[in-house]
Amino acid sequence: MVLAKDEQIIKDWDYATGKSGKFFNKLHTQCNLTVTNKRIVYTAENERKITRQEMPMDLAKSVYGTHETVSKLGAFLLIIFGILIVVVGAILGMKLGGAGVLIMCAAVFAGGYLVIKGIIRLNQGEFMAKVTSTEIEGESLTLAASRLLAKKKPAAAMKIKLNNLVAREIVEELGAIITEYRG
Repeated sequence: MVLAKDEQIIKDWDYATGKSGKFFNKLHTQCNLTVTNKRIVYTAENERKITRQEMPMDLAKSVYGTHETVSKLGAFLLIIFGILIVVVGAILGMKLGGAGVLIMCAAVFAGGYLVIKGIIRLNQGEFMAKVTSTEIEGESLTLAASRLLAKKKPAAAMKIKLNNLVAREIVEELGAIITEYRG
C-alpha cells in the first residue's frame, strides 16, 4: 500500500487467510485491515487479484464489530476422548495379539479422527466489522471472515483461516483508533 504525504500507519492487522482452487490452481488470499492517520483500508490480495476498499478517516462515523468463537470445551473433550481411544486401543491391541492388530488400527483411526476434529474446532470463529461514513449516501466499509463447522460451504468456496486473536483485537480497538484520529 502506498502512503500519501504525511500519512502514517497507526495499526495494521492481517486477520484472515484463505485458500481456493485445487492442486496447481490454488490461490492463497491474505485479508488485511490497515488504519492510518488519514484513512481506513481493507485489502484482500492473492497472486491474481487485489481488492481494496478505503474510507477517509475524517468521514468515519460509527463502527459495528462482532467476533464469535465456538466453545473450547467441546474441542478439548474431543481431543482428550480421541487420545484415550488411541491409548486404550493400543493397549488392547498389544494384549490380544494377532486379532488385536485390527482393534489397534481401528482405535488409532477413530481416535486420530477425533483429535484432528478437536484441533480444527479450536480454530473456529466468525468476525465482521463495519465502518459507516458521515456521507449522505451512508457508504460503509465492511470486512468479514468466517470459519464455523456448523455452516456448510459450497464446493467452490474459499477455505478461510481466521486469526481469532487479531479479529478480537480489531473489534476492541478500531472504534478507539477512529475516535482518536478522526479530524
